[in-house]
Parts: sequence; structure tokens; C-alpha cells
Amino acid sequence: MGSLYKKRFVNFLPGVTIVLCGLILFQFFGNSVKGFGDSRSLFFWWVSDWFDFKGDNTHGPLILLLSGWILWRNLKKATHRADKPKVLLGAIMIFVGLMLHIVGYLVQQTRISIFGFLFFVNGAAYIISGDRWGKAIAFPSILMLFSIHWGAVTDEFGYVLKFWVTDVSHFLTDIIGIDVLRSGTQLFSPDGSYKYDVEAACSGIRSLLALSSLSLVLGYLSFHGLWRRLLILLLAFPFAFVGNVLRILAIILAAEWFGQGAGAVVHEWFGFLIFLIVLGLCFWTVSILQKYLPEKHKAEPDNGPEPMSAPEIFNLDGTKSKALFATALVLVSVGFILITRKVDAQAVENQCGILLSDNLQDPVSLPEFLSNDWYGREVDVTPIERKILPDDTGFSRKIYFNLLHKNKQVYYSIVLSGRNRGSIHRPEICLEAQGWAIKNKHVREFNVPDIDGGKLPATILQIEKMPLSLEGDAKPVPGLFAYWFVGGDKIVPSHWERMLIMAKDRLFGFKTHRWAYVFAQTTTEDGEEAGLARLQEVIALTVPEFQIVGIEENTADSGE
Repeated sequence: MGSLYKKRFVNFLPGVTIVLCGLILFQFFGNSVKGFGDSRSLFFWWVSDWFDFKGDNTHGPLILLLSGWILWRNLKKATHRADKPKVLLGAIMIFVGLMLHIVGYLVQQTRISIFGFLFFVNGAAYIISGDRWGKAIAFPSILMLFSIHWGAVTDEFGYVLKFWVTDVSHFLTDIIGIDVLRSGTQLFSPDGSYKYDVEAACSGIRSLLALSSLSLVLGYLSFHGLWRRLLILLLAFPFAFVGNVLRILAIILAAEWFGQGAGAVVHEWFGFLIFLIVLGLCFWTVSILQKYLPEKHKAEPDNGPEPMSAPEIFNLDGTKSKALFATALVLVSVGFILITRKVDAQAVENQCGILLSDNLQDPVSLPEFLSNDWYGREVDVTPIERKILPDDTGFSRKIYFNLLHKNKQVYYSIVLSGRNRGSIHRPEICLEAQGWAIKNKHVREFNVPDIDGGKLPATILQIEKMPLSLEGDAKPVPGLFAYWFVGGDKIVPSHWERMLIMAKDRLFGFKTHRWAYVFAQTTTEDGEEAGLARLQEVIALTVPEFQIVGIEENTADSGE
């Protein structure tokens, strides 16, 4: 009896070791981004976004429940499969998962680490339990990808969708015969009786995320062949787009026939009905395929392609192979922990693209006077900014008033990152949180004579915001927002360029430059050209006062 328990313990120990290594790595060394959530846990970063009810990822708990149910279903249907461990296949998957996690940790992209975690889980399943668990968990892992917050990816796609939905809606109202004017993503009647802005929630991105995940499940449960499953998934895209166009048309028709209040009611409630109709289209497509293009033989679902033949490592039996791999995994985990501690403890390099104040954290104070026409007043950093951003984030900001035209202002700000990329982020996040709607964006070069080449590249956002008081004939306040990023040795106009450069530096050089996010903002009630002229004047006068990179006379000192 004692030898039996000993044998069971020996068989059980490697699997426990693998699971513990995974839990420790991904719970305590899973996330290197601490800007918006002070936790090293990959799971905390992943799940916390599910409960942000203003975000696009509130369907996360539903995805988790569906994944759990499908895993249970697959295990129940796969009782005939052998539990013989596939150590080589599992080891390869765990190795891929760890490599992805290392890359994600170093470049501060927790989404990549989540891919690594899913590979790790699948590999552990093959090592511990063979085909039964390995195949059963494959599809639920794919489904869990739809519960990740994709951030800039979905934001950029949603931005494009907003304009597509607006274009098609405006085109269809012309065909119907309803006179609707368009400004950017805003549609309104000529007499001002109603107006409607196609915001992020109406672009279709939220319904697309939820619908695509449900379509993936529907295709998986309805078919065994790959192309039919993919077809049901891909059809979610046009279906969601058409559904949101119909929603906007319904809002316009209700407002046209019954007034702005009726349009607001349709806006609030019609989205649920449209989603059910679109989901019904997916079910209808499945029934059409089953009727007219049935699968020739309905074999039992196999949860994916047959895995490669995996001979036992070094011709040892399964228990010895698992023990050997578990030992290696412990050593790799210790090495990874040591690497992460070194990365976390590394000092931010002195290379900074802007001048620093005496505390070596904040940028130098922006100049108080610009020529004889502009006067600057300090703007305090808000408590909420201090609370959510890392402690080593630096700030310098002023509002510049034109002494000749005192109602003309330019808000100028520098936010300097510390060692964590969470210090600065895409400006679109804050603008939309402050109530600004982004109507258009493009890259423009400002003339700055003191910069090498005389040109400063920046992204220009055309923005608009409704005033707090809607009494009378309140109209949106238009504005321009110009921003760029300054690294230790580069100036880039876009978030994506900065992220790529920063990832390359962290991954291949183990270095973290202090990036500065700089923006200038003004309202444009007097016209866009006048607003651009203000930005041009203020930027040309301020940049030489704080920026090092690109300034001809200071190029030799750019690394100090």
C-alpha cells in the first residue's frame, strides 16, 4: 500500500510543479505595466477591464463562462481518449508560451503575455493529461482571446468604422429623401431640430467584439469543418456593420418624424434589438449552410487538428519525462524571475530628449513670455493625474494668452515618462474622457527654424465638444489638438511609432529612454486656419526652450 501511494505521489508531483510555476510566474511576474493598476498580476490586468462599464470589454465574464462550459462539454465527449502524456508537444507549447511572456514583459505589452499564458496552459494540459485535456482546452483558449482589452487596436479600427458608418448612413438618407447635413461624424437636420454624433459606441466596435465571439462559438458548435466555422466568424463583420447603419437610420427617422426626444429613445434602446436581429442573421446563415451545403459526414468534433506524434523524451517513460521537464521549468522560472527583477530595478537612462529641472524628474518650466504677444500662466497637475500615473512621471504645462487678443489661448503641456510606459499614452484616451469628439486627424509639419531641418512632425486632431450649458442655440466648440513624442534621440508624431521604437529598445537593448509627450491645444471658433496659425506661433517659440533632440545647436548634448 505504501509503494502505491508513493507511486501516485511521484506521478502527481511533476504536474503540481508545472501548475505552481505557471501560477507564480503569471500572478507575481506577469505584468510589467503599472500605470493604470498597480499590480504585477497578469490576471488582475486581464480581468479588471471586464468591470469597466464604460469600456468595450464588459462581455469578458460571458466569454469566461462560455469557455468553461465548452471545456466541460469537450471533456465529457472525450472520455474515450487516452490520458497518456505528450511531453514533447507540451514542452514545445510551454517553451513558446514562456518566450512570448518574456517578450511581453520586456516590451511592457501584457497582451502578448496573455498569448504566452494560453500557450502555457495548453502545453501543461498535454504534459499532465495528454490528448483528452490538451484537445479539450484548445478552443476555449482561442475563445478567451476575445476577452482581452486590445486598446489602441480596437480604438483605431473603431475610429475608421465611425467614418464608414457615417458615410453609408448619410448616403442612404439622401436616397430615402431625408435632408441631412454632415460634419465629420455628426449628422444633423438643416433646421437644427435634431443632431446625432456617431461616437465610439455607435461605430459598431462593441457589437462587433461581442458578435464575433458568439459567432465563433456558433460555428464551432454547428460544424466540424474549418471553412464553415471561419465563414460564420467572418460574416460577423458585415452583419455588425449593417446593424449599426440600420440603428443610425432608425434614430434619424424617429427624430425626423417625432422629434429629437424620440430619436434619443431609439438611440438608447434600439441597439439591443439590432443586436438580436444581427445574431439571428448568424443563426439563419448556419441553417442555410446546413441545408444547402451540409457536411458529408458528421464525425465527432475533434477540437482541432490531430497533434503531431510526440515521442517520449530520451525514451523515458511518461513519469520520468514529466519530472525532467518540471525540473527544467523550475530552473527556467528562476532565471526569468531574476531577469524581471533586473529589468524592474534598472535605472532609467539619462538619455532624455528634453531639458530637466533641478529635481531631474520634471521638465524645465515652460517660458513665461513668448515674444511680446504671449503670456503664460501655470496650470496645476490634477490630483487624479498624480494618483493614477506612476510617481516618477514629470509635468510642465501652461496656458498661453495672446496679449493682443485675450480670448485667444493655447494650452501647452509636457508629460515626461519614468521607467514605465504607463506614464504616457495615446492622447485620444484623455480627450474622449473629457468629452471631446475626434472628427479627423492627420500628420502635419510645423515650421520650427531651430530644429534640424526646420520641421517638427506632429499629429493634428480636429476635435469638438458640446458646452456644459445647452441653453438656447448652443453649438459645439471646435478645436485643434497637436501632439508629438520626444525620445532620447528621436521625434515621432504618432503613438505607434513611439511604441515600436520603445519595444525595440527594451527588447534588444534593455534600455528605457524617458519619452516626453507634448501637446498644444486651442479652440477654433474663429476658423481652423486661425487656430493653426496660433499653434504654429506658440510651438515655434516654445520648442527651443525645452527640447534637446533635433535642436541644431544642442545636438552634441542630446545624450546628457
